Amino acid sequence: FPSHDRRVEKNHLENVRIFPLAVGDRSGTGFFHENLNDSSRSHFSDGGPGLAIEIVRLDDICLSEGVRKIDFLKMDVEGFEMRALEGAEPLFSAGSCDVLQIELDPNNLARQASQQNKVASWRVNRGYRFVVWNSAAQKFKPSRVENGCSYNSFFVSPSFRI
Repeated sequence: FPSHDRRVEKNHLENVRIFPLAVGDRSGTGFFHENLNDSSRSHFSDGGPGLAIEIVRLDDICLSEGVRKIDFLKMDVEGFEMRALEGAEPLFSAGSCDVLQIELDPNNLARQASQQNKVASWRVNRGYRFVVWNSAAQKFKPSRVENGCSYNSFFVSPSFRI
């Protein structure tokens, strides 16, 4: 993840740590399958071939690092959305993540037998609201779509004020 390290340094970010890991519902090993011709076709799975990557639960990372609250979490996990969310159940059930941005690529969701409506149901069951970013006002606003998800979905915790 050297390019990410350079971005952090270039932008003078001080409160950022990069973990070269995958997040899931269990600890173990997974495989990243990179499609050099079409990055939207790259994906993560339990089996090889591919680049072997360590999988950890997000809750385990937070516990080992002493993180009790996350202001903003961006999740781009190439079809592993539900498994990553399940590996952070205490974090989200407690509303300890204010804003969650998830990239929901239909190709990867289908490959992992996970549907956008599963992510929406997960969100609703924990009280997270689907919101959209208002660029002009530089803030989130409630979505008009009740059970929405989009390619780059934003969810806010029940205690987050819009």
